[in-house]
Amino acid sequence: MRKTLLITLLFAMVASIALAKGETGDRCKPASSYGKQDISAEACTAMLVDSAGHQQMDVVSAVPETTTITSEYTTADLTSAALDYTTAFGAKTRVIAVNMHADASITETMTIKLNSSVGANYDTTIVSESLVSEANVVWIPDGDFLLDASDELDVDITNANTTGNVYVEVIGETLQ
Repeated sequence: MRKTLLITLLFAMVASIALAKGETGDRCKPASSYGKQDISAEACTAMLVDSAGHQQMDVVSAVPETTTITSEYTTADLTSAALDYTTAFGAKTRVIAVNMHADASITETMTIKLNSSVGANYDTTIVSESLVSEANVVWIPDGDFLLDASDELDVDITNANTTGNVYVEVIGETLQ
């Protein structure tokens, strides 16, 4: 009995080490072997068995989507024109943040809108912020904000007070 328990524990330990290293045979591939394929719907299942061949447990782990962080930048001189910028991600993207920096405090309105691929009737204002003597603004979505491959974000800043230059960065996580 003691020998069987020791063999079972040893086998479980070796199997756990193999699973941690991604050595799970034909039933499972480690995430790194998938490269940049779309694997979001797949999962990895491995089974640990004792020395008598009895199943001890299933280990299931989701394989994460392959992602790339992408930033898009634009600038505008508000002394001559308002900022009117549309992103061009061109892929399914999770919006992480929109950063705005001005070289002087500005009093303007910053608007972020969804430019829907379905059509203008579905374009939606996400946030419109009245800036009063602001030089830095960061907008972070409250939850997942996903853009389809043909959707984009519009970032607009008025130039009612014709003061300063603004620099905008839109950060997204491109999902493969």
